[in-house]
Amino acid sequence: MDVSLWREFGRMNVCERGELVSRMRALLGHALSTDTAAFFLDMTDWDLQAAVCCYLDTYGPLPLPLPLPLPLPLPLPPPLPLPPPDTHSPLCMRVLDDSAHSSVLPVQPNQNLEWKWKVTNNGENVWPEGCVLLASTVPEPFFINTKAIATLNPGDTGVLEVNFTAPSAIGLYCQPYHLSTIDGLTFGDSLKIMIAVENGAQQISQECPTDMSTDDNMC
Repeated sequence: MDVSLWREFGRMNVCERGELVSRMRALLGHALSTDTAAFFLDMTDWDLQAAVCCYLDTYGPLPLPLPLPLPLPLPLPPPLPLPPPDTHSPLCMRVLDDSAHSSVLPVQPNQNLEWKWKVTNNGENVWPEGCVLLASTVPEPFFINTKAIATLNPGDTGVLEVNFTAPSAIGLYCQPYHLSTIDGLTFGDSLKIMIAVENGAQQISQECPTDMSTDDNMC
């Protein structure tokens, strides 16, 4: 055979073997070295399928690919801030009869109490559902349990009623409240709870501090 023709066949053989090595590494992973792939191909007379089977018989099956991580949930947007109290609220409330609570009430420590105010809607708009009583000053000396405040039509009257337990410490307690919608809009007259906790043997001056906020949020 002509020498040049023999050399050409040799070059073709080398190119085909290099392609077989690349294909075997693509099938089994590029962690497989070129020398290892060439070794198993040469051992199987450059039969790609036989070389792959021989490799798997020797080293065992390939590990399964790891599952892709699930995408993390998107963070929730921050809650919208509540609007500030409206000093020019279209809602109105006026206390009709506060004579029962015009002076400080003497009570015993931890005494269960009920407080009521007769009020009217002296505005032009209906009170919305879900109105609550909010303390005008913090911290509160006691926590009130407000009974459900019904909606009140313009010109109608109603009763605001709360239950609470007097503090255990001897002292004078004066706490103002305001009606507020669920959106934080306060309206109406100031509602005051004034009690003097005493134990009978020890009485205290029953005068509220003159600097207590008593400004009414009138319409």
